[in-house]
Order: sequence, then C-alpha cells, then structure tokens
Amino acid sequence: MQAVIKSPSDLRADIDPAPESYGKRFLAEGDSWFTFSTLWLPRNSNLLFGLDVPQSTFIINCAAPGDTLRHMVRFPKNRGFANLLRGREARIWDAILISAGGNDLIDAAGVPPLDPGGQALAPELRLLRTPEEAAAGPPGERFISEPGWDALAHYLRLSLR
Repeated sequence: MQAVIKSPSDLRADIDPAPESYGKRFLAEGDSWFTFSTLWLPRNSNLLFGLDVPQSTFIINCAAPGDTLRHMVRFPKNRGFANLLRGREARIWDAILISAGGNDLIDAAGVPPLDPGGQALAPELRLLRTPEEAAAGPPGERFISEPGWDALAHYLRLSLR
C-alpha cells in the first residue's frame, strides 16, 4: 500500500478524506531525499513515495531540498514543522520521519583544512586532514580528521535530541 503525501499547506485546505480517517499519520521533515531523488531513476521522486505501508497512511511532508539539520531544529525559523509538532496545528503523530545530516556533512566537508594564511585549522573544526597529515596517515584513514568527524557526529546527535 502506498502512503498519501501532502504538504503542510494542504492541511489548511479541506482534504478529503481527512488525515484522521487514515490508519497511521506521519510527520516528515528533511532534505532532498524527502523531496526529490535523482538516484532513484525509475520513480525520480522522493523516498517517501517508495514507502510500503501495511495500512492507510497519511504523511505531511515539511522537507525542503538543501535543508540542514541545523535549520530543521530551529523552531522559530522553521515554523511549519514546529506548528505541526507542538503548535496550533499539532496532532498526535504515529511517527516522525527524518532525513537529515547529508547537507550538514557536505557543509562540514567544505571547510578547508588550512586557513587563508596557510595555517592548519584545529582538527576538530574540519573533516579533512592537511596534506602533511594525510601523507603520514594510515591507508584508508589518510584524509579524515577523526576529531572533526567526532565533532560532526556529536553535533548531529545533539541536534536530533
């Protein structure tokens, strides 16, 4: 069975049937994986369309391409999701689906290992090692700054909480 997927603005309109008439109600927030996916060529659509649910399921999708976890959890700026989660349009959701972290990883990987003056940034501030660190590193781990990776993982865990 395929889920019915609607945007938050659809909730303000008269939807027939109403979300309450479905067996399950999910709230989705995320990035491009929940909005479009060029990796899934047969459907060329978001991953939510591929959900195989055992009963009638209604999904409100708040996702936006390029969104970061940092933005998703900033409720004053992300009013649509916050309103559906705990505001005047809040409902009891059977599940909250999250697709997050990919764009945060891309942003973190974009931080160069060296500052504009050629000095190495602190390892916890970057995901990549300097050329000198990479040359001395073990194969398979040469290019990744472990303290930087740990800092990103810590940030993602805290943001999800």
